[in-house]
Amino acid sequence: ASGRVQVRIKGLTAEKFSLGRRLRIRGVLAPPKAALYRGAPNPRTRLRHRGVYFALSAEGPQDLHWVTEAPRAPPWLQRARHHLRARLTRHAPEGPRRDLLVAITLGRVAPLERAIVEPFRHSGVAHLFAVSGLHVGVVIGALAAALRWLGVVDPWRTVATSAALWIFVGIIGAPDSAVRAGVMGAILLWSPILRRPASVYNSIGLAAWLLLLWRPGNLFDLGFQLSFLVVFTLVAADPPIREWARERLRADRWIPLEDVGRPSRILWSVARVSARSLALCTIVTCITTPLVAQAFHRISPAAPLANALLTPLAAPILTGAWGGLA
Repeated sequence: ASGRVQVRIKGLTAEKFSLGRRLRIRGVLAPPKAALYRGAPNPRTRLRHRGVYFALSAEGPQDLHWVTEAPRAPPWLQRARHHLRARLTRHAPEGPRRDLLVAITLGRVAPLERAIVEPFRHSGVAHLFAVSGLHVGVVIGALAAALRWLGVVDPWRTVATSAALWIFVGIIGAPDSAVRAGVMGAILLWSPILRRPASVYNSIGLAAWLLLLWRPGNLFDLGFQLSFLVVFTLVAADPPIREWARERLRADRWIPLEDVGRPSRILWSVARVSARSLALCTIVTCITTPLVAQAFHRISPAAPLANALLTPLAAPILTGAWGGLA
C-alpha cells in the first residue's frame, strides 16, 4: 500500500530531516485524532482535505532507522534554504532569539518553544510568523532598489525581481499566504510593463483560483480562508478609512496644508497613520473573530491594539534582517 501519512515522532521536528533520504519508522498507524470536544478543531477533517487519512505515531528517535544516507548534494532548494537561514542568523546568538528571528523572517515556527509562541497566539498577532504580503513587499522593494542601483533597467529588472521573488517563495516552502502574496506582487510588477491597469481584486481572485486549482482542499483550510479574508478586508476598508482620516484629522479644514507649521503637520500625520492602523486592525479583527473563535475557541480583545503596535514594527525588523544578508 502507498499514500500520504502524517508522522509524529516525540522529540523530533521536521528541521531534523533532509529531502531525498529514505527512512523506516516503527510506530502505531491509526486514523488521525478527532476533535477533543464538540465544536473544537478537527484534525481529521483538516488532514482529509489534504489527502491524508492515517497518522503514524512513534515513541522517539529510537524508532527511526535511516535506510539510505543523504544524497551527496542536497536539492538546490534545500541548500538555498539552509544558506539563507545561516546568513540571516549568523550574528544572532543561539537560543530563543535566533528561533524568533527565523520564525518572523522565514515562517519557520517549529523550533520555537511553546512559551514563546503562545503569547503571540493569545494576543492575536501569530500571523507575524506567516510569510505574507509584508514579507513579499520587503523582498520586492529590496530587490528592485538593488537592481536599480546596479543600473538594471526594465524589463530586465522586472524579470529578475519576479524570478527572485518566486525563488524566495519556493525556499520558504511555498505556504498559501506566500503564494497569494507572490501572485499579487507579480501582477503589480508586470502591469506597467504590459501596460495594463493593475486591479487588486483581480489579483486576489487569480491567486485564490491558482491555489484552489493546485489543491482544491485549500477551500476548507482555515489558513487559506483567513489569508484571503484578511487581504480582501484590508483592500476594501482602507480607501474609506484613509479618506476619513485625511478629512477629519487635520489642524484646520479651512487652513491650506502648506500654511500649517511643520511640527503640526508631523503630529497630525502621525495621528492619521495611527488612527488608520487601529481602525483597520479593529475591522479585520471583527471580521475574522467568528472563524478564529469557531476553530480555536479563543477571542482576543487586545488583538486590534496589539496588531496596530506590532505590525508596523515588523517592517523594520524584516528590512534589517534582509539587509544583514549583504
